[in-house]
Amino acid sequence: MRRYHTISGLLLLVASLFLLSACGFALRGSAGDFRLPFETLYINVETNDLFGATLKRQIESTGTKVINDKKQADAQLEILERERERETLSLSTAGRTREYALFYTFRFQVKDRENNILMDTVQIRLRRTLTYSESQAYAKQKEEDMLYEDMENDVMLQVIRRLANIEVDRGLSAGREPEL
Repeated sequence: MRRYHTISGLLLLVASLFLLSACGFALRGSAGDFRLPFETLYINVETNDLFGATLKRQIESTGTKVINDKKQADAQLEILERERERETLSLSTAGRTREYALFYTFRFQVKDRENNILMDTVQIRLRRTLTYSESQAYAKQKEEDMLYEDMENDVMLQVIRRLANIEVDRGLSAGREPEL
């Protein structure tokens, strides 16, 4: 009887895995199977900060090489704005903040080697809500940091999806003759 439960449990687990893979399930935070339409990309962000290093790693996971010379790159990802904001949403009867709205704004555009615009300026603005308590100030600060990090990761995935949808003539954008 016990062996029957073990085998049926194992079969249920295998069937669940097949169903998840069949529906296109992918872990959040992975770049998936996106292929960018260029081989090399320049990004105007410092790779020694966490955001820049993570963005570079995510883009390189798609098969595109991130390089430091924009004149040699097939495309340039120009980050125009990265901004964090915090607004008070609600106050207690004593006038103390109870809830904040956190905003993360990211604006970028994409150009080719000859500075032709491949993707006009795009703005992504994300919002998260943070409850606040003075008695848990340190924990709430850590929660705020985690929410901003989550928004940055979300922005990176959105940028990669949008980059993957750019249509360029591969031969002409890389300075090579078009393939026939």
